[in-house]
Amino acid sequence: MIVRLFLAGATVILNEMNLYNNADYSPRRPNLWMLVLNGFSQWYALYCLYLFYHVTKAELAPIQSLLKLVGIKVVMFFSWWQGLFITFLVYYGAIKFSRRYSAEEVAYMFEGLLVCLEMLVGALAFVFCFPVTDFVSRSSAPSGLESAALVADGPFVPRPKPTAPPQTS
Repeated sequence: MIVRLFLAGATVILNEMNLYNNADYSPRRPNLWMLVLNGFSQWYALYCLYLFYHVTKAELAPIQSLLKLVGIKVVMFFSWWQGLFITFLVYYGAIKFSRRYSAEEVAYMFEGLLVCLEMLVGALAFVFCFPVTDFVSRSSAPSGLESAALVADGPFVPRPKPTAPPQTS
C-alpha cells in the first residue's frame, strides 16, 4: 500500500513535469521502473498474504478464510495486470484509434468496461465468499427472504427490535 501511494504521488508529479506517458516503456523513462516496482510490490503482497494464511489457517478455518483472502486479492491483482496488458496492446499497436477516439481513449474505455464486468462477476462471487451467515450469530441466522432483506440493508445495519407495548396497571 505504501508503494502504491508513493507511485501515485510520483505519477502526479511526473505527469505535471511532462515526464510521464502511460504508454511509453522505454528504459530511459520512469514508467518502466515504476511498473517494475509496482509488480514487485504486488508479488510481495501475495507472499505476505500466503504467510498470513499459513500462520492463521487453523484459527480462521471456520470462516473459510482462504476463499475470502484469495477472492479479494484476485480482484485487485487481476485488474492491475489487465490494465498493464491493455497498455501493452496500445504500445504495440494492437488497439487502434477510431475516427472519434485516440488509441489511448479506446483502451481506457475498454478497460473501464472490463472492470465493470469483473466487478459484477466479483460481486456475485463474493456472495459465496462472504455469506450473510458469517456476520450474524448462528442462533439468529436468517433464511430465505430474511437473508435477502439483510443483504439489501447491509449486514452491519442494526435492525430495531420489536418492543412490547407498555403495560398499564
